[in-house]
Amino acid sequence: MIDVFATATVFARRLRRTALLVTELGDRGRWTVVFSSLERLAMHAGECDSLSTTGDDFMELVPEGVAAMLDPDDEHRFPVFSKVLPVDSVARMWAGKSRD
Repeated sequence: MIDVFATATVFARRLRRTALLVTELGDRGRWTVVFSSLERLAMHAGECDSLSTTGDDFMELVPEGVAAMLDPDDEHRFPVFSKVLPVDSVARMWAGKSRD
């Protein structure tokens, strides 16, 4: 799924100033949201300005320590942890393996 995300076009809410909306969730970390379609973005945020880019380019905008959630309101939501954990840790997590 992460390979698909990296090359897919994703959509996010564009704020009036150059910024990325990040939510602090205490022990659950810092998150931003991204959407697989404009329709899903509109269902989440209502009418708003938006940006579109590849998932890989979007993650370049995300600061260290912030994870992204793809389609947070849907059953198929998908967390992207690349700015929170090393890539090998994420791969082991998705494979269901612990660190040796």
